Amino acid sequence: VELCQRGIDRLGQHLTGMAFLAKGLERSLTERGLPEAGEARQIVTLVKEAVGHSRALAHGLAPVGVHGTELAPALEN
Repeated sequence: VELCQRGIDRLGQHLTGMAFLAKGLERSLTERGLPEAGEARQIVTLVKEAVGHSRALAHGLAPVGVHGTELAPALEN
């Protein structure tokens, strides 16, 4: 599980980096008035969704803390 968690964390980091780069591209294309800005916007949206999916997957592998004093709140969730 820990190995999967690390892999998902790295994937999330890469996806986040891609989202920032795509957002920069979108801004640049928008400033130039190019229609491709819409496609770049779609890429940003899809990458952000993928980040959300990876977070959900990571959360499924390591749900809310169950250590020490965190057990009661975790059970409430």
